[in-house]
Amino acid sequence: MAGLTSFLRVLGALWKFGDALAPMFEQLPGLLPPAGQAMVTGGNQAINAGKTLRKQGGFTVNAEELIDDLSTAIATAQTALDDAITKITAAADQIDAVSVPTFAPTTVSIPNGLGGSVSVITGLGLSSVKPFTPMHNRLDDVATYLQELSTELGNTSTKLTNLSDSLASTGGNLNTLGTALKDVGEAFQQVTASPDA
Repeated sequence: MAGLTSFLRVLGALWKFGDALAPMFEQLPGLLPPAGQAMVTGGNQAINAGKTLRKQGGFTVNAEELIDDLSTAIATAQTALDDAITKITAAADQIDAVSVPTFAPTTVSIPNGLGGSVSVITGLGLSSVKPFTPMHNRLDDVATYLQELSTELGNTSTKLTNLSDSLASTGGNLNTLGTALKDVGEAFQQVTASPDA
């Protein structure tokens, strides 16, 4: 019912303002072909813009493919970084496992009768130290920092993939818009002034 009401409103407006609109309607057949050509041109430009955004025939370079390649490169760098982190962590653990034995002598003082004494070793206490623990800790710090960097690389790669998907969608929308503009523009170009004019 709303469609009928709207139609009747338009019909009423044409009836009421028909005399004022008549000169414009008479010029319309001469204006539509140039407007149609502009729409065809705009449609072609929208289609070309869409092709520069997404992977489709006609353009060798497009934003979607470039961003996909960048995302892949970053993901590859992340994988290499993760491998390096694993190796650094393993090296740090091996370094920390190194134990150096130490000896601590047990002594006894024996008076020598001349007012002094002589120290005599009566035993050896064995223990060990890990002299490379500070290096292990530093390597662990490096591995932690690199892991944070790897996580950020992963996030960046994901965001680039999402951007690529968005560009592909936008490119498709531009292609659809361009095709529609061309179709309307070509229809407008078919309108010519009537032979009575």
